[in-house]
Amino acid sequence: MSQKYDFLKNVASDSGISTDSDGLISRELAEKLNEKDELAHLREEFFVPKMGTLPEADSAIIDPEEESIYLCGNSLGLMPKAAKKYADEQFDKWAKMGVFGHTHGPVPWALCDEECLPGIAKVVGASDVSEVAMMNGLTVNVHVLLTAFYKPTEKRHKILME
Repeated sequence: MSQKYDFLKNVASDSGISTDSDGLISRELAEKLNEKDELAHLREEFFVPKMGTLPEADSAIIDPEEESIYLCGNSLGLMPKAAKKYADEQFDKWAKMGVFGHTHGPVPWALCDEECLPGIAKVVGASDVSEVAMMNGLTVNVHVLLTAFYKPTEKRHKILME
């Protein structure tokens, strides 16, 4: 079997939880895994939507005050609590400085991408910040790539997207 499967079986066995298929998908094992998770403390750094605030939750079967189980990290993940703080700082700067926020203050908006470059360079293995750039979001970047590389011809002039 896989290493992950063996890991789950070992944690279950060490915790006195059945290692059959029911035990390996039990809430009890999930709680034991959470106890062992070295990153579990980071959960407190995010806002987790309550069940009662989700528009498609069936109010007849949920506790509106219970935190949701949020599995949408590939699209719009949980909001970091720090993001609200940082955004509010910039809104305050905008209110106080107006257009001068583009070029003045601790993080001038026109240069804000430069704040991220050292970290991004490290993540992607670049040897220098001059090798990386931060810009836009995924959708805009896909369109930028299309404008650079898409060369329609009489026979090839359509784009198929999933």
